[in-house]
Amino acid sequence: MNDEPELRRVREFSLFVPGEVWTINKDRNLHHHARAKMIAPFRQAAKLLCLNKMRMHDFGPYTTPVTVTFRPMQKPGVIADTANHLPPCKAVLDGIVDAKLLKDDTAEFVLAQTFLPPSKSKDTGIWVFITDEAR
Repeated sequence: MNDEPELRRVREFSLFVPGEVWTINKDRNLHHHARAKMIAPFRQAAKLLCLNKMRMHDFGPYTTPVTVTFRPMQKPGVIADTANHLPPCKAVLDGIVDAKLLKDDTAEFVLAQTFLPPSKSKDTGIWVFITDEAR
């Protein structure tokens, strides 16, 4: 009988999805057609970039619940609250689900979503970090 605790390997996946990020303040004032035009490129880019990274690194779908952390990258001079970039983050997560890295983004499969404060960068977009073990 082995008294040592079982070690569990943490699987981490990170992805940068480039694009012009927008805030929830702008999102709530958009007509649904205009909103769809902003969301579609982020969702499609996330799906394609995720599929490519999964293939390149032989990274299969998660089979256990995950935590997701978002880090928006915005232009210098823009001021935004920590979770203010929720709409493009949601589009990125939907693209990751479309790529089948995650089965779904419901509470059964995503235990928590964390929004880090936006960082200033000339390369705008969303960083997403996924791990299968809560930290």
